[in-house]
Amino acid sequence: MLACRVQLFRRILAAHNNVCGLSPTDAKLNYIRAWQSLPHHGVTYFIVRFKGLKKEVCLRVVLVSFLA
Repeated sequence: MLACRVQLFRRILAAHNNVCGLSPTDAKLNYIRAWQSLPHHGVTYFIVRFKGLKKEVCLRVVLVSFLA
C-alpha cells in the first residue's frame, strides 16, 4: 500500500514538473492536445433499438472531419 502511494506521489510530482513552468494558456493547450490524442476522442456512442429487433444495439459514430 505504501509503495502504491509513493508511486502515485512520484507520478503527480512528475506531472506537476511538466507544467509548472508553463503559462496557464500553454498548460491548457497541452491538456487539450493530450485529450485529443486519446483513442476514443471524437467517438460518440448511442444505444439504439432498430425496428423489428428486440435487442438494443450500441451504435458508434466517429467524426472523421469537420467542415467549417
